[in-house]
Amino acid sequence: MESELRRRAGRRMIADWRAERGAFTVEELTVARAEMASADVQAFSTYPLWQRAHPHEVPGRAVLVTFDGAAGARWGWGGQDGGMGLVFELDPPLSGELRTQVIALWTDVTNAGGAVGFVAPVTVDEVRATADQALYGVASGYDHMLVGLEDGRLVALLFITDNRFVLKSHWRLLKRVMVDPGCQGKGYGGLLLREAEDVARKMGLVALQVTVRGGQGIEGFYARHRYRVVGRIPGALRVAPGDDRDELIMWLALD
Repeated sequence: MESELRRRAGRRMIADWRAERGAFTVEELTVARAEMASADVQAFSTYPLWQRAHPHEVPGRAVLVTFDGAAGARWGWGGQDGGMGLVFELDPPLSGELRTQVIALWTDVTNAGGAVGFVAPVTVDEVRATADQALYGVASGYDHMLVGLEDGRLVALLFITDNRFVLKSHWRLLKRVMVDPGCQGKGYGGLLLREAEDVARKMGLVALQVTVRGGQGIEGFYARHRYRVVGRIPGALRVAPGDDRDELIMWLALD
């Protein structure tokens, strides 16, 4: 209830700004979001460590947890050499630098064959508008962005998106699940899904959904993390003339 009240207050603030200023940037929206996020971070930091991560499930790794001010919660998996490995941050400040990194990662993943809304080859200019739309949803308080950092560099991310429909407010849709092509094989994709699941539980959600492009075997990755196929839309995705792919709907019940 408190979280919903904060979101409503934030939306009123944004509406007031829009009426007063007209159009404004993602960076300006971040100012409004930061105040709402601060209370969420304080609440998140009260959870016991075992609720935030499960080190016994990743042999040779240890959990390291820190909190970066009011703008976002940061925690991570330590490397086997005792140093910091993959660090997660929920809703980091949406700086111009982060925006550039998000667009670059999105472009690289697509051009490596990833199914994240485009078909290779793409340029950063082609990705920019879609990325800005996704970041706007985060800045406005509806959606969340979970990022993974390796030595301070963005190497993984996904969006936890609101359905914008009251009858579906008890679950969310995961979108744009991405890992840097140069980090493949490190298990970062699985860790990213696990952290998203933990975040969803803390949000009080009962399920997560992801849609998958057919014909690439991606559903096997999600199936290994307990997502199951609950629907299929034949030929819903046209990746090229004469090449229509099924769209698979996969569901994770948060028991």
